[in-house]
Amino acid sequence: MQRISFNDHWQFKALEANEFMPVTLPHDAMQTEHPSSQAASGPAGAYYPGNQYLYQKKFSVPDDWKHQQILLEVGGIYQKATIILNGHVLKHVIYGYRPFMVNLTPSLQLGENQLQVKVDNAELPNSRWYSGAGIYRSVWLWHGETRLTTNDVQITTLAVNPAKIRVQIKSLSDNWQVQIMDGTQLVASGQGQSIDLKIPQAKLWSADTPFLYRCRVQHGNDRLEIPFGIRKLEWRPQAGLLVNGTPTLLRGGCLHPDNGIVGAASYRESEFRKIKRLKDSGFNAIRSAHNPASTELLEACDQLGMYVMDEMWDMWYQEKNEKDYATDFLENYQDDVADVVRRDFNHPAVIMYSIGNEVSEPAKSEGVVMAQKIVQLFHKLDATRPTTAGINLMILGMAASGQQLIPGDGQKSDQVMDSTAYNQTVMAIGTQVNKFALDPSVDQATAPMLNTLDISGYNYGTARYDLDQSQHPQRLIVGTETYPQNLSATWQKVKRLPNVIGDFMWTAWDYIGEVGIGAWSYSDDAADFFKPYPWKLADAGAFDLNGQPTGEALWAKAIWHQTTEPLIAVRPVGHEREPYKSAWRGTNAIPSWSWTNCEGKLAKVEVYFGCASVILELNGHQIGEQPIEDTRAIFEVPYQTGKLVAKALNAQHQVVATSELQTAGDSKLHWRYEDKLTHDDVHYVDVWLGDDQGNFIGNSADQIQIDTQQLLSFGSARPRTTDDYRTAGTQLYQGRALAVLTGPVDKNLKVTLVSK
Repeated sequence: MQRISFNDHWQFKALEANEFMPVTLPHDAMQTEHPSSQAASGPAGAYYPGNQYLYQKKFSVPDDWKHQQILLEVGGIYQKATIILNGHVLKHVIYGYRPFMVNLTPSLQLGENQLQVKVDNAELPNSRWYSGAGIYRSVWLWHGETRLTTNDVQITTLAVNPAKIRVQIKSLSDNWQVQIMDGTQLVASGQGQSIDLKIPQAKLWSADTPFLYRCRVQHGNDRLEIPFGIRKLEWRPQAGLLVNGTPTLLRGGCLHPDNGIVGAASYRESEFRKIKRLKDSGFNAIRSAHNPASTELLEACDQLGMYVMDEMWDMWYQEKNEKDYATDFLENYQDDVADVVRRDFNHPAVIMYSIGNEVSEPAKSEGVVMAQKIVQLFHKLDATRPTTAGINLMILGMAASGQQLIPGDGQKSDQVMDSTAYNQTVMAIGTQVNKFALDPSVDQATAPMLNTLDISGYNYGTARYDLDQSQHPQRLIVGTETYPQNLSATWQKVKRLPNVIGDFMWTAWDYIGEVGIGAWSYSDDAADFFKPYPWKLADAGAFDLNGQPTGEALWAKAIWHQTTEPLIAVRPVGHEREPYKSAWRGTNAIPSWSWTNCEGKLAKVEVYFGCASVILELNGHQIGEQPIEDTRAIFEVPYQTGKLVAKALNAQHQVVATSELQTAGDSKLHWRYEDKLTHDDVHYVDVWLGDDQGNFIGNSADQIQIDTQQLLSFGSARPRTTDDYRTAGTQLYQGRALAVLTGPVDKNLKVTLVSK
């Protein structure tokens, strides 16, 4: 079959609206709503209201498609989607993150057709974060003589030295021609439904060497081309995770599904940009928290080199929110798994499946049985990848002792606590929640679930790593969710303990919803965990919402030894009090030494590097020397414009590397088109107040305006804001903003200051 994009020329409206508006997919319908303090989504959903929506598209079927099979491939619709063709209901899909196929052939007619998609996201709260709504991922149309798509061809690496692969084609016909292409060069070929092929002098896929071959499958006039990597996984206790026989540690971060100011829309350029920036900062793995990743994200990880833990659900059959997927889980989970595996199988970046996040069902025997069923289903459909889950040891331990943290089975009591309330409790406890996992009762309660998994995933359980090296020597462990400020100590354990294969911090990139969960804020309404409207962002992330590195990104890069020079960041200067601090952030520093009207005020400077100590100099004068602790040195210095220099010293007190931050010179508003990573029509424009060398004013909050007919989104990483990302005005945050345009490059683009 042939696959063509089906994203253009759609019409959209809220169900109660009178008129349609033209849209191009992907499209986040929730961004058309207006947040308010009364919205049922509350702080988890960034105060966006829900609604019902209708999409429709008219398209023509040519005469030469008369005897062909026609399929619709959908990347994801949030949520409760109904697919209707020419008045005939073809499919209902409830889960908002599930990729799926629809056979259009029986209801298709030659000439004009009308496809409609009804979406119901009216009942809230149904998510613990900002979900977006509508057809927020891409759709494609398949047509051809057979009903064979790329999801029906599975390519398995059997061996890597020498390389051998198996190509299996799910078809009634065995007359398939198979060719393996290295660029334009044919390197192997065969015929049949299931064939084994040797690949001479194979180039292996890994995060460090993300080489992709193409498998060309042809039958008559039908031809498919599937990119794939030759990549073999092994996982063994005391040996760890091996990729192509090489021991591999996962330098990971969790990612929620939205793409910042464009909302949940999964634009190809957005996903590639995100993965490229994470990789450049030293990450080699991401966890799709807490739902299956988009196809575009997986393709970015394949091409750029990033390992993926693809997670299935945030809940099973016990609800975490009143209107969430729990009531539909048991009826649909098998189809969810099957569709995800069909989509994921040929993506070399996907190295494990997570069967859930912080589910409390396994505190009971029936929940363990549920876990066993899901693991067995994954093993049946894909024996090449391990399973894991993000198991919160505290939640499961307390649930087993009768202190149900997440409501379920109709239980309602003073002890019942939903996930947001759990986070509030953890906020009060802080990182000491890790020590809760040391209780023997927690080990007893969690062992049945953890031992069901191929790789035991610990959420906030790093305190058990050493203990389980001896108590559970056959258990392979990954830190599925951890505090970023603990990374230095955690990473030492990862390197030292053979049964621990990596770490995924919360979180790699800031996101909409769970407002203020990571905030270090000077705002008066930030004192409590539950941040009121107009808080919009979690304010948690190594990268801020617009993709700029924070001190946490620099810190992690140094911990992982992914930098050859010390990295400098500065906590916001000029505030008269300490910020309210969240447990999900270890610093609010940013890489800027430009702070307007702050001369003489105390600045806290952080330097990150793997060395013995650091000397800090300001305008040629030595401020002091500090030892490196947890890969960080902290200095206090009166702010003064000029040049800040960090010198890294080894144990012999020799300077081994230096770096600097420079105050912005003649500051004005700058903007530039970012380098394109894909061929789609989405363009990112970086905006900053500072000099043309990229030095930005760290405390600028000016209002700015953009003038273009091609605006898709415009906004800053400000966590507390009433800005509408679809309008032409925004307020700078820490001197920066971001514009996303669609269509050809706008050569007449203007970005201007409105006020200072």
